[in-house]
Amino acid sequence: MDEIKAVTFDVGGTLATGHLKERTYRLEIVNFLRSNGFNVTAADCRRSWEKALKRLSEVRNKHLEMKFEEFCAISLRNLNIAPRSELLEGLRSLYFKCFPQTVVPGAREVLSKLSSKFKLGVISNSMSLLPKHFLEANGLDKYFQTVVVSGDIGRRKPHPDIFRVALEKLEVSPGETVHVGNLLEEDAVGAKVAGMYAVLISPKGIDAEGVKPDIVVGSISEVPQAIENLSSPNLREIMELLGDRCMICSSEGVNLYEISRESEDEVQNYVALCPECHKEIYREKPSPRQRRGKKGKYRATYRRAWSKLQAAYRKKG
Repeated sequence: MDEIKAVTFDVGGTLATGHLKERTYRLEIVNFLRSNGFNVTAADCRRSWEKALKRLSEVRNKHLEMKFEEFCAISLRNLNIAPRSELLEGLRSLYFKCFPQTVVPGAREVLSKLSSKFKLGVISNSMSLLPKHFLEANGLDKYFQTVVVSGDIGRRKPHPDIFRVALEKLEVSPGETVHVGNLLEEDAVGAKVAGMYAVLISPKGIDAEGVKPDIVVGSISEVPQAIENLSSPNLREIMELLGDRCMICSSEGVNLYEISRESEDEVQNYVALCPECHKEIYREKPSPRQRRGKKGKYRATYRRAWSKLQAAYRKKG
């Protein structure tokens, strides 16, 4: 196994939370065009937007990407308006204004911690420069050696080219890099196909065929531990021995957690848990969903295992 030297991150849904206020953006476009002397209606703009979105969808279905200027130019031409540079820049500014984003809790601390040990990069799907704008506006850009956005290179995750560009810029091999993101297909599968390790941030385990992430965690705050698990040959071996199913609910997509240091058999000091069960383990008792999870002759065994695991967590904490 190669030594892990770099970690790449998705932005939207991983480092940033927020969404485009689409209706507000469309109204802002109408007012902007009218202020520049164009007699357009809201209905006109909606139709031109929908035609441009149809073309964008056709492109993205091939895992390709438009530039933001190209998308806006299509919309303007549908309104019989020449796509002058000042109009395109104005539409970009309105887009940023109508797409508020905030830093995901814990993200700044995670980036600060990891940046002292690894090269960091961004691999983000966006036809605009919004990811770069977000990072700079929130002072996160200082943590990254490179920021690769699909709108810059014409390829979208899970296309392997966007991952290769980032690896080349970071000067690392796929086997030396972990990608962190919140989407199974685009982030986890895309990274694995490119030869990288993949950590998926998800509120629960996964139910998927084929290529799967190496680790699934419930929040970005767990990412450093996940990377440590991947970095250590000993912990990787324990992960392989415990398997990729949760010891509580048997769902796929887990992380490795230390619950004790007492056993000479090191494997006995760890458990593999999905994000949902890891969260539930801190409760005083299983949730109704968990209590319904096991029935009949397995109920007593299940309850004993749950109580033992809770006790180990309380003792450790």
